[in-house]
Amino acid sequence: MAQHDFTIDNQAFPATRSDINSALQALASLSSGASSPSTTFAYQLWVNTTSDPNILNIRNSANNAWVEIGEVNQASAAFILTAYAYLQAGAAATPSHSFDDDRDTGMYRVAANIIGFATNGTERVRINDSGQSEFSSGTAALPSISTIGDVNTGIFFPAADTIAFVEGGAEAMRINSSAQVGIGTSTPTCVLDVTGGIQTSRTTVTSPAATDGNIFSGTYTPTLTSTTNIASSTPTANQYMRVGNVVTVSGQVVIDPTTANTNTVLEMSLPIASTFASSRNCAGSGASMSTTIYASNGIAIIGNTTQNRAVFRLQPVGSGSETYTFSFTYLVI
Repeated sequence: MAQHDFTIDNQAFPATRSDINSALQALASLSSGASSPSTTFAYQLWVNTTSDPNILNIRNSANNAWVEIGEVNQASAAFILTAYAYLQAGAAATPSHSFDDDRDTGMYRVAANIIGFATNGTERVRINDSGQSEFSSGTAALPSISTIGDVNTGIFFPAADTIAFVEGGAEAMRINSSAQVGIGTSTPTCVLDVTGGIQTSRTTVTSPAATDGNIFSGTYTPTLTSTTNIASSTPTANQYMRVGNVVTVSGQVVIDPTTANTNTVLEMSLPIASTFASSRNCAGSGASMSTTIYASNGIAIIGNTTQNRAVFRLQPVGSGSETYTFSFTYLVI
């Protein structure tokens, strides 16, 4: 370690040689010392050896202050850059942070506050100005998110707002932009669209609706419309089950006819709306619960194509109030 004013005085030999050697030693050791050189120059280097890690400094252009560049850690034999280092933005094909023998792989600046990571000259991952990680779209054969050693299994993005899951290079499941899930199909048309068999130990559906899917059940209290020869009618909570586009309804209804032995018509609303094309789109039967007259108090049930309701047709043998059980099936159109 040595310091020098880098001025060779006029003097006799061998003092001149000694002065030159001291100046060269100061250059070789970067003017290292516990205090700064007494004589300084613009852009001069100085290693401050006061403590470990030593500090590497450079003199500013005005020659009036030292600028810290980095730390020279003697204990770990490491150099730590402490000053700012600015690089060019670069591009996917020529990233600004790359490797000596792999110049098209590395990191670069895509735009303000956005960093891109490239391999083989193509952007693969991006961190945007919101801190989100963005990935390339990928394909079923090479999903953009996979695992080391199994690159054909993972996640890719086939379209806007769409996620697909891949196994062995083949798409296994997709969630489209309408939040519809397709398993075994890339074109789901409902909330869950499965091509192939389904096995489940238990299924529970609460507050079902027609859009819930193709298999569910529930209860409802229908609206009754007294059409012909009915003094009063009372609905009960009925049950129903849908499988595909076929709905089965069963339950009880109380009918009080105005006159006995007269054609009587009652209409009942449906648990799931339908638009009947024919009266045969709805069909069923019913009977009185009375143990004495149930055999002669039958009900035929068909569809009303105008009001899209179930039509109960019967001819009560008495004029008193009777409870009837029924079951009918209809097509959801």
